[in-house]
Formats: sequence, structure tokens, C-alpha cells
Amino acid sequence: MNADPILETDPQLTPLAVAPDVAAKIAGVGRTTIYASIARGDLRSLKIGNRRLIMVEWIREWLISAEQSLPEGSDNAR
Repeated sequence: MNADPILETDPQLTPLAVAPDVAAKIAGVGRTTIYASIARGDLRSLKIGNRRLIMVEWIREWLISAEQSLPEGSDNAR
């Protein structure tokens, strides 16, 4: 069950932006990593009211950037 009533009524609707905890799940990292990356300016986010949101596109860009910053021949990139 989704917490978002729009997604519950229309499961075909893909979210444009997600909360940091959902961003962490999407990226396969912890919430602390998401918040630290936001604080460093590595991961973009926006604030609407009291909510912090991260565009799904920005999550993809952040992951690609992290992959590209790995040293050549690193075992971390497979």
C-alpha cells in the first residue's frame, strides 16, 4: 500500500519527486547518505512547505556522477 493517495488511485502514475527516505530506497543507500549528499550539494533537492523532495531525475544524475567519479579500474563499478 502506497502512502500517496494519488498513486493508490492510479498505479500507472510515476512520481516526479520523492521524499528522502524513498530516494534512499530507489538508490539502494541509507537515508543518512541521502541527507549527507544533499548537505554537500552533490544531490539536488527542493523544499515545498515543510517537505523536502528529490526529483527522480536528480537521483539518476547523482548515481551516474558517483559512478563516473570512481577511480579507473575500481572494483566498486561493475
